[in-house]
Amino acid sequence: GFARASGSGAGCWGQGCTTRLAVRCARTSRFPVGGACVNCARVRDTRGACRPPARATKLVGSEGPCVIYCPSWGSDLRKAPGLQHSPLGRSCQLLLFDARGTGRSDSLPAPRWASPRMAVLADDVADLLDAVGWPRVHVLGCSFGAQVALTFASRCHERVASLALVNSHAGGGESRGADKPVLLAHALEDMTVAERMRRMIALADLRRDEAWFASPQGAAIVRFAVKQEEEIAHGVSPPPAGTPTFAPGFVEGRAWLLAARRNYDLRDKLREIGSALAGRLLVVGATHDGLVPPGALEFMHAELLEGARAALPDGAKCQPAAELIWMESGHWPSVTSDPSFWPRVLGFFARSCS
Repeated sequence: GFARASGSGAGCWGQGCTTRLAVRCARTSRFPVGGACVNCARVRDTRGACRPPARATKLVGSEGPCVIYCPSWGSDLRKAPGLQHSPLGRSCQLLLFDARGTGRSDSLPAPRWASPRMAVLADDVADLLDAVGWPRVHVLGCSFGAQVALTFASRCHERVASLALVNSHAGGGESRGADKPVLLAHALEDMTVAERMRRMIALADLRRDEAWFASPQGAAIVRFAVKQEEEIAHGVSPPPAGTPTFAPGFVEGRAWLLAARRNYDLRDKLREIGSALAGRLLVVGATHDGLVPPGALEFMHAELLEGARAALPDGAKCQPAAELIWMESGHWPSVTSDPSFWPRVLGFFARSCS
């Protein structure tokens, strides 16, 4: 399981406060996360940035390489199926967490959070690694989580043993064309959870046409996804009738995350990241993904590859400087039909350890 922040001790930087929070890992013992105050809810670390007072975490496995998974927008550790039950969870020491604004992590931004920036989310990753005592780690992210992972690599590349980016891009525009609208948080106020989930499910895999939705398999997947999301969105099941009432922080927290992504653009940093992580880069695309802008993933890989090739010594030119693989799947290949996804990702981590 996972635990909210708890505990006490000296060390808050807040005015007149003397208490501190800690995050507890279900597999190990509690560990402090820098200066989170239960009274004023202010958190400051050595970078001087404000932090939320709680982060829900799950640490899986006791053997194998250390891997942190940066979750996608809307992820929640309460949802099933979870990565702890995947081949990754069975092969690695895997750190999972709910990003601020989601799940059981602090989800109420005002007034104590820093202004929305991807750098804040990347620093959250660094704080969690400090908390579990991992100086260096393999980093995996999908979708929005891959953008957080890429931002973390741009700020703390010395802590990245390898970097795997799944179905994402380096910024410069979320959508190209009116047929691919961005799923903004404020749209939650104008549609039901069921409508939003159906739209996301359709865009995540372009093979899902009306016949798929009408099939027993498609209908069952939609019912299951909608039920989970409604329980989280409204805090109760079944959801209230009439005008939806969202659980405290559900809309605000996710809106903060999307606001952080609004100015996300690392295109001019890609060659620098590629140079720092040459031979330890993997980009994964999906042939049926309808959420990543066309050409954006290929551009990200090409720029990473250019920087990585320049950094590899002549004797290492035979090794892949930055790998690109395509899955016969939708936006989330770990749960959509391509059985080669996990073996290829695990193989990449194994090669990066050698």
